[in-house]
Amino acid sequence: MCWFLLGFVLLTPGFSITVSAEGGPTPQATTATETGVKYFRKVSLSLSLSIPPYILTDSSRGAELDIVREAMALEGYEISTHYVPNKRRNIDYSRGNTDGVLTISKDEQLPGYYTQSYITYQNVAISLKNKAYQIQEIPDLQGKRVIAFQTASVVLGAEFADFTSNNKSYFEHSRQLDHLAKLFGGHIDVVVGDINILNWLVKNGGYSPKINKDQPLTVHSIFSPDLKYAVFHDAEITQAFDRGIAALKKSGRYDVILKEYDVYRGQNEDLLREGT
Repeated sequence: MCWFLLGFVLLTPGFSITVSAEGGPTPQATTATETGVKYFRKVSLSLSLSIPPYILTDSSRGAELDIVREAMALEGYEISTHYVPNKRRNIDYSRGNTDGVLTISKDEQLPGYYTQSYITYQNVAISLKNKAYQIQEIPDLQGKRVIAFQTASVVLGAEFADFTSNNKSYFEHSRQLDHLAKLFGGHIDVVVGDINILNWLVKNGGYSPKINKDQPLTVHSIFSPDLKYAVFHDAEITQAFDRGIAALKKSGRYDVILKEYDVYRGQNEDLLREGT
């Protein structure tokens, strides 16, 4: 919530923060000590297309986006969002089209200054229960038709990357609702994705009447937690981001936001319990 951003002045010990009411970048003073005022600008962020419950493009909300927005607001920054597919997201940021990028894994190795990890995704593999697949580790995916989110082959580790490079039945696609539709329709054997995203899409996704989304599912926990980072071109913004996240966690607001979107962080919770 950016409830104090437009036209307000925040008074803190030693300096004040002024934010432009026009919504555009504001000039930064040379130093706070010289002028007594330090100006902050709006920060543009590259984000993936809608990945509920973390990012909801249509409403510009979501657990992750709300956390970032409120954390940056605590530091006097207002964010503007630019939604693009995963691969385009990284290109836009690397070309300098935006100030920062969200939901980045360390393996993506983007230029700039990485924040501390601010949210953790938990990727899993899911399959139809009636298939009775015994998938206890990544090599067990061999011989199966597997679909995952864009950049999964990069961010899910070397073992999974090796599997994807040697499997002609592996696919990546940006719309994860389509992944589940293909699974329920029998066109795919396994879907790989974050447990909270898949859980939300199973419960809330809009499917064709021909698709039976009530089929029982099995969750295969074969991936380690995926720590996510933000990256900025400006080290000062990175530091502000980390301070804001730390303050949000200390206040308890961070956990409240996760609960508002039914996001679970426990690795052992079966979020698809209603279908198993």
